[in-house]
Amino acid sequence: YALQSMRQSLPLSKLYTGVGVLQSDDEGMVISLDKPYFSKEIEQSQANEIICETHYDLQPKGTFKGWWEMYLKQVKGNLLLELAVVFAASSLVTAFLKTRHEVEFAGTIFSFMGNSSTGKSTAAALAVSIAGNPTKGSNTLFRSWNGTRNALEGYLSSNYGLPIVLDELSAATFKDTTGLLYSLAEGQGRQRSNIDGNVKALKNWGTSVISTAEHSVLNNSARNDGLNVRTIEISEAFTTSADNADAIKRATSVNYGHIMPLVAEYLLKREDEVIKWFHAEHDWFKNQLKNETSNTGIRMFKRYA
Repeated sequence: YALQSMRQSLPLSKLYTGVGVLQSDDEGMVISLDKPYFSKEIEQSQANEIICETHYDLQPKGTFKGWWEMYLKQVKGNLLLELAVVFAASSLVTAFLKTRHEVEFAGTIFSFMGNSSTGKSTAAALAVSIAGNPTKGSNTLFRSWNGTRNALEGYLSSNYGLPIVLDELSAATFKDTTGLLYSLAEGQGRQRSNIDGNVKALKNWGTSVISTAEHSVLNNSARNDGLNVRTIEISEAFTTSADNADAIKRATSVNYGHIMPLVAEYLLKREDEVIKWFHAEHDWFKNQLKNETSNTGIRMFKRYA
């Protein structure tokens, strides 16, 4: 009775469900990762009144030093492995830029394509290790294509800036992936009705998806320009040797989740600088490819930037 009578005087907390950039307005920005990260406007007023919950395993494990030493020895200097890390970090940067109305897209599909010995799964695990657990599991950032469309949508739901791996497209049971790929890139699930015929609430997200496969992710799709501009595909060997792959897997399995929080803090503290860099990169692509005549190529400039 005493607890019930005190309910009216308890402070209210704002609850966010999801990860990534969950709020971005005049009141400030909230980025949810292993814990909430706030812009200075919120830190000064209501940081203690905000709670974030997620269904991903994002608690850092091991040490930043362990991950960074692996990066310097096994990744630095290998363009494709460096790109894998950049692709993952770009998911949160892209979500941030979208809230600032600098880009109109929520995420990009990154397709790692090649034979089983080319290190595509290793590169994918390396990529998501910057944000959370990179091993396959029920709540990790590394999942399989082997699932229903509804399950994939449920796993991506409320993700606004954390990279997700969907491993081995050959395991998928979809005959036509056109609609699904559009859905993944655009961040909105299929409209469904409940038993009463009313429309269910749509699942929404806005992040980058890394796909691995022995063939192109566009093989079972319409291969139209709309999908081409939403997909960046790499079909070369990522790792240089079996030892290189083993060292990366070993290090990332025990050291993960330390990099994306640093990216979040950078975005929150140096927002104008990030936007300025983005414009500089976008202008560079437009200048270097000023003779580009393909509309598909021109539409890719912002994603490259």
